Amino acid sequence: MTYQHLKAEIDRCKETAQAFKNYKNGDCTFDDFVTFAVENSSTKSKHARDYFESLRDKEFVGGSNSALAGLMDYDAIYDSVIASNSRMNESEADMIWGYGQRYFAGVKKTLVN
Repeated sequence: MTYQHLKAEIDRCKETAQAFKNYKNGDCTFDDFVTFAVENSSTKSKHARDYFESLRDKEFVGGSNSALAGLMDYDAIYDSVIASNSRMNESEADMIWGYGQRYFAGVKKTLVN
């Protein structure tokens, strides 16, 4: 079940990254992006809004400080899902890491220009 939670979180992050890319392409307003992102976020809305506001002036791609790197960070996604499951042993966590990493790589390639 934890792998399903990881996939769901990866998908949620991809949808948010796609919404930010749509904003950067001029397909929606920044307020539309923030509204979608906050509603789609699994964190508290005040913290999420502040974070999404901090991305406003960043380029979508372009290194470790890009909006894409902030929105699609596999290590952070994995930690947020796995840290909440204290019943998992190390070999299970390693197996989920590998499956999740492959899924994440595929999802990241599907971002629409």
